[in-house]
Amino acid sequence: MRTAALALSFLAPLILCTESGAALLVHESFEGYSTGTLIGQAVHANATGISGSYSGSNFDYNPVGLSFGDYIVSGGSARSNTSQFTSLTASIAPGTSATGTLWMGYLFSNSSIGGNVRTNISNDLRTAPVLGGASNRAGVSYSEANYQTSSGSAVAANTTYFMIARWTNVGSALSPGSPGSALFWVLDEAQYESFALAGFTESYLVAADVGTGADEVFAKLGSPLYQTSGTYLFDDTKSLSLEVVNSFAAQTFDEIRIGTTLNDVLLTTAIPESRTVWLMLPAILTAMVWRRKALRA
Repeated sequence: MRTAALALSFLAPLILCTESGAALLVHESFEGYSTGTLIGQAVHANATGISGSYSGSNFDYNPVGLSFGDYIVSGGSARSNTSQFTSLTASIAPGTSATGTLWMGYLFSNSSIGGNVRTNISNDLRTAPVLGGASNRAGVSYSEANYQTSSGSAVAANTTYFMIARWTNVGSALSPGSPGSALFWVLDEAQYESFALAGFTESYLVAADVGTGADEVFAKLGSPLYQTSGTYLFDDTKSLSLEVVNSFAAQTFDEIRIGTTLNDVLLTTAIPESRTVWLMLPAILTAMVWRRKALRA
Protein backbone atom coordinates (compact mmCIF):
# COMPACT_ATOMS: atom_id res chain seq x y z
CA MET A 1 0.00 0.00 0.00
CA ARG A 2 2.81 2.40 0.86
CA THR A 3 4.47 1.63 -2.48
CA ALA A 4 1.27 2.41 -4.35
CA ALA A 5 0.91 5.68 -2.44
CA LEU A 6 4.45 6.66 -3.35
CA ALA A 7 3.83 5.87 -6.99
CA LEU A 8 0.62 7.90 -7.02
CA SER A 9 2.41 10.82 -5.38
CA PHE A 10 4.95 10.65 -8.20
CA LEU A 11 2.26 10.54 -10.86
CA ALA A 12 0.01 13.23 -9.40
CA PRO A 13 1.87 16.20 -10.92
CA LEU A 14 1.81 14.51 -14.33
CA ILE A 15 -1.90 13.79 -14.11
CA LEU A 16 -2.57 17.33 -12.91
CA CYS A 17 -0.65 18.83 -15.80
CA THR A 18 -2.42 16.71 -18.38
CA GLU A 19 -5.96 17.12 -17.04
CA SER A 20 -6.21 20.65 -15.58
CA GLY A 21 -6.51 24.10 -17.09
CA ALA A 22 -9.02 25.79 -19.31
CA ALA A 23 -8.49 26.42 -22.99
CA LEU A 24 -6.12 29.22 -23.92
CA LEU A 25 -7.78 32.48 -24.93
CA VAL A 26 -4.70 33.65 -26.84
CA HIS A 27 -1.58 31.78 -27.89
CA GLU A 28 0.95 33.19 -30.33
CA SER A 29 4.04 31.05 -30.82
CA PHE A 30 5.03 32.85 -34.04
CA GLU A 31 4.89 29.68 -36.08
CA GLY A 32 4.52 29.59 -39.86
CA TYR A 33 5.29 33.18 -40.84
CA SER A 34 7.55 34.33 -43.66
CA THR A 35 11.01 35.52 -42.67
CA GLY A 36 11.26 39.31 -42.73
CA THR A 37 8.85 41.96 -41.58
CA LEU A 38 5.75 40.81 -39.72
CA ILE A 39 3.94 44.01 -40.62
CA GLY A 40 1.20 43.19 -43.10
CA GLN A 41 1.39 39.43 -42.64
CA ALA A 42 -1.89 37.72 -41.81
CA VAL A 43 -2.07 36.16 -38.38
CA HIS A 44 -1.22 32.50 -38.95
CA ALA A 45 -3.78 29.75 -38.49
CA ASN A 46 -1.53 28.24 -35.80
CA ALA A 47 -2.26 31.23 -33.57
CA THR A 48 -5.21 31.19 -31.18
CA GLY A 49 -7.43 34.13 -30.21
CA ILE A 50 -6.03 36.79 -32.53
CA SER A 51 -6.98 37.54 -36.12
CA GLY A 52 -6.52 39.85 -39.09
CA SER A 53 -3.11 41.07 -40.18
CA TYR A 54 -0.29 42.46 -38.09
CA SER A 55 0.06 46.23 -38.15
CA GLY A 56 2.69 48.53 -36.68
CA SER A 57 6.30 49.16 -37.63
CA ASN A 58 9.77 47.69 -37.43
CA PHE A 59 9.00 44.19 -36.15
CA ASP A 60 10.45 41.16 -37.91
CA TYR A 61 9.77 37.43 -37.85
CA ASN A 62 12.75 35.40 -36.68
CA PRO A 63 12.38 31.70 -37.59
CA VAL A 64 14.39 30.86 -34.46
CA GLY A 65 12.37 30.96 -31.25
CA LEU A 66 13.62 31.69 -27.76
CA SER A 67 14.81 28.59 -25.90
CA PHE A 68 14.04 28.02 -22.23
CA GLY A 69 15.57 24.83 -20.91
CA ASP A 70 13.56 21.71 -21.67
CA TYR A 71 10.27 23.56 -21.90
CA ILE A 72 8.18 23.24 -25.02
CA VAL A 73 8.30 26.15 -27.46
CA SER A 74 7.34 26.05 -31.11
CA GLY A 75 7.84 28.20 -34.17
CA GLY A 76 9.97 31.32 -34.27
CA SER A 77 9.77 34.66 -32.46
CA ALA A 78 8.96 38.34 -32.97
CA ARG A 79 11.97 40.63 -32.93
CA SER A 80 12.07 44.41 -33.00
CA ASN A 81 14.76 46.08 -35.04
CA THR A 82 16.89 48.95 -33.78
CA SER A 83 14.45 51.76 -34.53
CA GLN A 84 13.51 54.20 -31.78
CA PHE A 85 9.88 53.10 -31.78
CA THR A 86 8.57 49.72 -32.87
CA SER A 87 5.15 48.14 -32.48
CA LEU A 88 3.30 45.00 -33.50
CA THR A 89 -0.47 44.75 -33.15
CA ALA A 90 -3.14 42.15 -33.94
CA SER A 91 -6.85 42.20 -33.14
CA ILE A 92 -8.38 39.93 -30.53
CA ALA A 93 -10.38 37.40 -32.57
CA PRO A 94 -14.16 37.75 -32.89
CA GLY A 95 -15.97 36.00 -30.06
CA THR A 96 -12.92 35.89 -27.78
CA SER A 97 -13.61 37.43 -24.38
CA ALA A 98 -13.22 36.86 -20.65
CA THR A 99 -14.21 38.47 -17.38
CA GLY A 100 -12.94 38.04 -13.84
CA THR A 101 -9.30 37.00 -13.46
CA LEU A 102 -6.99 37.15 -16.47
CA TRP A 103 -3.44 35.81 -16.75
CA MET A 104 -0.69 36.50 -19.29
CA GLY A 105 2.63 34.72 -19.77
CA TYR A 106 5.42 35.16 -22.33
CA LEU A 107 9.13 34.77 -22.99
CA PHE A 108 11.28 37.82 -23.65
CA SER A 109 14.93 38.65 -24.21
CA ASN A 110 16.73 41.95 -24.81
CA SER A 111 20.01 42.41 -26.64
CA SER A 112 20.66 45.40 -24.37
CA ILE A 113 18.63 47.10 -21.68
CA GLY A 114 17.01 50.50 -21.99
CA GLY A 115 13.88 52.33 -23.07
CA ASN A 116 10.42 50.90 -22.50
CA VAL A 117 9.42 47.37 -23.57
CA ARG A 118 5.71 46.55 -23.21
CA THR A 119 3.15 43.84 -23.98
CA ASN A 120 -0.40 45.17 -23.86
CA ILE A 121 -4.06 44.32 -24.27
CA SER A 122 -4.89 47.63 -25.96
CA ASN A 123 -4.42 50.36 -23.34
CA ASP A 124 -6.35 48.46 -20.68
CA LEU A 125 -4.10 45.72 -19.33
CA ARG A 126 -0.38 46.25 -19.70
CA THR A 127 2.91 44.61 -18.73
CA ALA A 128 6.42 45.96 -19.13
CA PRO A 129 9.45 43.72 -18.69
CA VAL A 130 11.62 46.85 -19.05
CA LEU A 131 10.67 50.42 -18.04
CA GLY A 132 13.52 52.85 -18.63
CA GLY A 133 11.93 55.50 -16.45
CA ALA A 134 11.92 53.07 -13.54
CA SER A 135 15.61 52.10 -13.66
CA ASN A 136 14.78 49.45 -16.28
CA ARG A 137 12.67 47.44 -13.83
CA ALA A 138 9.55 45.54 -14.79
CA GLY A 139 6.02 46.81 -14.23
CA VAL A 140 2.30 46.12 -14.60
CA SER A 141 -0.74 48.36 -14.96
CA TYR A 142 -4.43 48.71 -15.69
CA SER A 143 -3.69 51.74 -17.86
CA GLU A 144 -0.79 53.36 -19.67
CA ALA A 145 -0.09 55.97 -17.01
CA ASN A 146 -0.40 53.73 -13.97
CA TYR A 147 2.52 51.31 -13.89
CA GLN A 148 3.68 49.86 -10.59
CA THR A 149 7.24 48.61 -10.81
CA SER A 150 9.10 45.78 -9.15
CA SER A 151 11.60 45.45 -6.40
CA GLY A 152 14.90 43.80 -7.29
CA SER A 153 17.31 44.29 -10.16
CA ALA A 154 16.72 45.19 -13.77
CA VAL A 155 16.72 42.25 -16.16
CA ALA A 156 20.03 41.34 -17.77
CA ALA A 157 20.79 41.66 -21.46
CA ASN A 158 20.95 38.56 -23.67
CA THR A 159 19.06 36.49 -21.10
CA THR A 160 15.66 34.87 -21.62
CA TYR A 161 13.03 35.36 -18.94
CA PHE A 162 9.42 34.28 -18.47
CA MET A 163 6.99 36.96 -17.37
CA ILE A 164 3.69 36.16 -15.67
CA ALA A 165 1.01 38.77 -14.98
CA ARG A 166 -2.41 38.58 -13.34
CA TRP A 167 -5.33 41.03 -13.23
CA THR A 168 -8.60 40.62 -11.31
CA ASN A 169 -12.11 42.01 -11.87
CA VAL A 170 -11.56 42.35 -15.61
CA GLY A 171 -14.79 43.57 -17.23
CA SER A 172 -16.25 44.98 -14.01
CA ALA A 173 -16.65 48.61 -12.99
CA LEU A 174 -13.92 49.13 -10.41
CA SER A 175 -14.36 51.13 -7.22
CA PRO A 176 -12.65 51.53 -3.83
CA GLY A 177 -14.99 48.87 -2.48
CA SER A 178 -14.42 46.52 -5.41
CA PRO A 179 -10.97 47.22 -6.88
CA GLY A 180 -8.97 45.35 -9.44
CA SER A 181 -5.61 44.00 -8.34
CA ALA A 182 -2.58 43.27 -10.52
CA LEU A 183 0.56 41.28 -9.83
CA PHE A 184 3.48 40.04 -11.89
CA TRP A 185 6.55 37.84 -11.60
CA VAL A 186 9.69 37.54 -13.75
CA LEU A 187 11.64 34.27 -13.63
CA ASP A 188 14.84 33.11 -15.27
CA GLU A 189 15.29 29.54 -16.48
CA ALA A 190 16.58 28.06 -13.20
CA GLN A 191 13.87 29.83 -11.21
CA TYR A 192 11.20 28.52 -13.55
CA GLU A 193 12.52 24.98 -12.97
CA SER A 194 12.10 25.47 -9.21
CA PHE A 195 8.60 26.83 -9.78
CA ALA A 196 7.78 23.70 -11.79
CA LEU A 197 9.13 21.38 -9.09
CA ALA A 198 6.94 23.20 -6.56
CA GLY A 199 3.86 22.33 -8.61
CA PHE A 200 3.30 25.58 -10.56
CA THR A 201 1.29 27.14 -7.72
CA GLU A 202 0.45 30.81 -7.29
CA SER A 203 1.26 30.50 -3.58
CA TYR A 204 4.86 29.64 -4.49
CA LEU A 205 5.17 32.82 -6.55
CA VAL A 206 3.58 34.98 -3.86
CA ALA A 207 5.87 33.61 -1.14
CA ALA A 208 9.10 33.66 -3.18
CA ASP A 209 11.81 36.16 -2.29
CA VAL A 210 13.24 38.47 -4.93
CA GLY A 211 16.76 37.62 -6.03
CA THR A 212 18.89 35.66 -8.46
CA GLY A 213 18.85 32.33 -6.60
CA ALA A 214 17.16 29.31 -8.13
CA ASP A 215 14.53 29.27 -5.37
CA GLU A 216 13.71 32.97 -5.81
CA VAL A 217 12.06 35.08 -8.51
CA PHE A 218 13.98 37.70 -10.42
CA ALA A 219 11.32 40.40 -10.01
CA LYS A 220 7.81 40.72 -8.55
CA LEU A 221 5.43 43.16 -6.89
CA GLY A 222 5.69 42.87 -3.14
CA SER A 223 2.04 43.89 -2.86
CA PRO A 224 -0.68 44.17 -5.52
CA LEU A 225 -1.36 47.22 -7.63
CA TYR A 226 -4.95 48.23 -6.81
CA GLN A 227 -7.06 49.99 -9.43
CA THR A 228 -10.17 51.67 -7.96
CA SER A 229 -11.82 53.24 -10.99
CA GLY A 230 -12.61 52.47 -14.62
CA THR A 231 -13.65 49.33 -16.49
CA TYR A 232 -10.94 47.28 -18.19
CA LEU A 233 -12.05 44.82 -20.84
CA PHE A 234 -10.75 41.76 -22.59
CA ASP A 235 -12.89 41.14 -25.66
CA ASP A 236 -12.88 41.35 -29.45
CA THR A 237 -12.91 45.17 -29.41
CA LYS A 238 -9.32 45.03 -28.09
CA SER A 239 -5.94 44.15 -29.54
CA LEU A 240 -2.74 42.44 -28.51
CA SER A 241 0.29 44.66 -29.02
CA LEU A 242 4.03 44.62 -28.46
CA GLU A 243 5.82 47.97 -28.11
CA VAL A 244 9.44 49.00 -27.84
CA VAL A 245 9.99 52.73 -27.19
CA ASN A 246 13.27 54.66 -27.04
CA SER A 247 15.36 51.52 -27.22
CA PHE A 248 18.01 51.08 -29.89
CA ALA A 249 18.49 47.37 -29.28
CA ALA A 250 16.63 44.33 -30.50
CA GLN A 251 13.90 42.98 -28.22
CA THR A 252 12.52 39.48 -28.76
CA PHE A 253 9.13 38.06 -27.70
CA ASP A 254 7.89 34.49 -27.89
CA GLU A 255 5.14 32.14 -26.65
CA ILE A 256 2.59 34.80 -25.69
CA ARG A 257 -0.32 33.22 -23.82
CA ILE A 258 -3.47 34.67 -22.24
CA GLY A 259 -5.91 32.61 -20.19
CA THR A 260 -8.15 32.57 -17.14
CA THR A 261 -5.93 30.37 -14.95
CA LEU A 262 -2.24 30.35 -14.12
CA ASN A 263 -1.81 26.91 -15.70
CA ASP A 264 -3.20 28.22 -18.99
CA VAL A 265 -0.24 30.53 -19.58
CA LEU A 266 2.68 28.35 -18.46
CA LEU A 267 5.27 26.50 -20.51
CA THR A 268 5.26 22.79 -19.75
CA THR A 269 7.74 20.00 -20.36
CA ALA A 270 7.00 17.11 -22.70
CA ILE A 271 4.99 14.72 -20.53
CA PRO A 272 2.91 11.64 -21.34
CA GLU A 273 -0.77 12.15 -21.99
CA SER A 274 -2.98 11.05 -19.07
CA ARG A 275 -3.91 7.67 -20.59
CA THR A 276 -0.22 6.87 -21.00
CA VAL A 277 0.43 7.88 -17.40
CA TRP A 278 -2.10 5.37 -16.12
CA LEU A 279 -0.67 2.66 -18.38
CA MET A 280 2.73 3.36 -16.84
CA LEU A 281 1.47 2.77 -13.29
CA PRO A 282 1.91 -1.07 -13.16
CA ALA A 283 5.49 -0.81 -14.43
CA ILE A 284 6.31 1.90 -11.91
CA LEU A 285 4.81 -0.13 -9.06
CA THR A 286 6.73 -3.26 -10.11
CA ALA A 287 10.00 -1.35 -10.30
CA MET A 288 9.46 0.15 -6.85
CA VAL A 289 8.64 -3.27 -5.33
CA TRP A 290 11.78 -4.86 -6.81
CA ARG A 291 13.85 -1.92 -5.57
CA ARG A 292 12.54 -2.35 -2.02
CA LYS A 293 13.28 -6.10 -2.14
CA ALA A 294 16.80 -5.44 -3.38
CA LEU A 295 17.43 -2.93 -0.59
CA ARG A 296 16.21 -5.42 2.03
CA ALA A 297 18.47 -8.10 0.59
